[in-house]
Amino acid sequence: MISLEFDCPECGNMNEHNVRLENYGEFIDQDKETPFFVPVNCESCCARLHIRLELKVKVAPFTCG
Repeated sequence: MISLEFDCPECGNMNEHNVRLENYGEFIDQDKETPFFVPVNCESCCARLHIRLELKVKVAPFTCG
């Protein structure tokens, strides 16, 4: 889960929003930069926003020891 903090471009108020990455699994490729948009609503003015996230996913080799 990722916690986002952002200012609404409509009203200027600060918002917090949690994003569950498992909901966006089809957009996330390992070892690639993966931009995608997360739809959120402003808590103050209810504006519908789309926040662009860019993730860099690195997969570490699994070792058993």
